[in-house]
Amino acid sequence: MDKGPSLNSLKEQLAKNAKSGCSSSGKCAGKEGAKTVTKQDKGKKENAGNGGGGCKQKKYNYVTVKDYGSSMLSRLTDIFKKAIEEAFPSVEGVAVTLTEATNAKFGDYQCNSAMALCAKLKALGQGMKPSEVAAQIAAKVPTCDLIEKIEVVPAGFINVFLNKSFIEKQIGTIASKGVQLPKVETKRVIVDFSSPNIAKEMHVGHLRSTIIGDSICRLLETVGFNVLRINHIGDWGTQFGMLIAHLYDKYPDFMNQPPPISDLQAFYKMA
Repeated sequence: MDKGPSLNSLKEQLAKNAKSGCSSSGKCAGKEGAKTVTKQDKGKKENAGNGGGGCKQKKYNYVTVKDYGSSMLSRLTDIFKKAIEEAFPSVEGVAVTLTEATNAKFGDYQCNSAMALCAKLKALGQGMKPSEVAAQIAAKVPTCDLIEKIEVVPAGFINVFLNKSFIEKQIGTIASKGVQLPKVETKRVIVDFSSPNIAKEMHVGHLRSTIIGDSICRLLETVGFNVLRINHIGDWGTQFGMLIAHLYDKYPDFMNQPPPISDLQAFYKMA
């Protein structure tokens, strides 16, 4: 019976590879030596081809929300996001900051995005006061059944007062129909989680990955996404070649006399 390569034969092959300029990963250097292209080098080449104008920004295809369901905060965030984009179309990447008001006389929510916008506008050579920025944002907020009124304070905050009749209607809907989930443009989502390397001892981290991964899948499925769960057992790769070679070297007759390997982790370290 062919017992396969021994550990010594593997060492001999690695020595030959090193002599010929090949690494264990199978990459040969050749006569002029190997050249490793890093992500940084690749980015420099791409920038050089673009006139050195900086790194390209990847545009993500986010999901479109058709209806926010029972979430008033999500609706408010969307309203102010559009207002900021209309008021300052030249500024990109401004986060909408909405927080609950600590005092009822200041409304139900406060929008604090004006300060961050001021910094971005200053960088573009458009210096403005926070109160001026807030006023322009407030001017672009449309009239809707959710908002009763908004107030701009000198510091640049926008106080938002919700429409009480709308809140009463929402409470009645939740009481009779339950919490309505957001309606989104459904897409296929792939979640890769819990893929242990069986050459090593499993630990609590694998359990954590399994629970978190499955929870993410269930949440996405509840909203309506087509979720594909990707899970593979790590039973292939260099480490298993090392284990098999060490098994042949230490227990050559393992087929007839199974070795008493009680600690796989220790055997993995020896290999």
